[in-house]
Amino acid sequence: MDFKSYMITFVKDELRLSNFNDAKSKLNDLELFEAINTIDNYDYLKEVDQKMGLHTNRYLEKWSSLPGKLGCNLSYIKLFKEISLNEKFYKNSPSWFLILEDDTSILPNFCKKEINNLLTTADNLHIKFIKLFISSGRDIINGKKIEFSPKIQTSQKHHIQGNLYRSIPSWGTWGQIFHISLINDLLEKMPWNDHIDKILMKFNLEKKYNFCYYDQNFLRYLGAKKHTDKSSNFGSLIFENNKSKSIFKKL
Repeated sequence: MDFKSYMITFVKDELRLSNFNDAKSKLNDLELFEAINTIDNYDYLKEVDQKMGLHTNRYLEKWSSLPGKLGCNLSYIKLFKEISLNEKFYKNSPSWFLILEDDTSILPNFCKKEINNLLTTADNLHIKFIKLFISSGRDIINGKKIEFSPKIQTSQKHHIQGNLYRSIPSWGTWGQIFHISLINDLLEKMPWNDHIDKILMKFNLEKKYNFCYYDQNFLRYLGAKKHTDKSSNFGSLIFENNKSKSIFKKL
C-alpha cells in the first residue's frame, strides 16, 4: 500500500533538524515539511490567519500567550492544503499520509513493509485514521469528561485484531497516518476553534472515519508531554515560548 511521509520540522532548531536527518536515514522517502514559525513571527502570521479565515478570533485571542500553538495548527493546515491540492492535480497521488512531528524518533527496527501491511488492513476495515501514540490525561470533549492513557487504550474492550485498537480520544499529534478523505474533511471544518488534536476529538470524526490506534514499537516520542516536564530530550517549543505563566491554567 503506497503512502507519503512527512516530518513537520522547526528547522531553526538544530536538534530537531538533526532528528529529521536521522529519521530520513531510516525512511528514505521521508520529506521535510518546514513548520510555520509563529514564535518569531506571531503578529504577522496572526494577521495572515485572520485574512484567510483559518481560525476563529476567539481561538486566536485565547491562545495568544502560547504562539507555538498557532504555529502547530498552521503547519498542519498548510501541509493538508498541499496534500489536498496534489490529490486534485495528480491522479496517482496516494491516499495515505504518515505525518510525524520533529520530536519523534524513528527507531532502527522501523520497517516500511509494516506500514504497508497496516494500511492494507486499514483499507479492508474501512479505517481512515491511525494514531501511533497515546498520551495520558483527562479532558472534557463535547460536554463529556474523558480519561485516556496507553493502558486504557490497549484494554481488551478496544481491541480489534493484532496490534489494532479502536482509538479513544487523547491529546498529542506526534505521529499518525491520515487518509486523504479525513484531510479534506478537516479543511472543510475551518475556521478551526481549537488545537489540531482537539479538533480530531470533535465533530464525531472518530466514528465517521473509524479512528484506530496501532500499538507500535518503531517510533519513540522524545518531547515534553506536559508543561511541567523538564527531563525530555527535546523539551517543548510551545511550553518554552510562553508569554504568560497563567496560560497553563487553561491546559
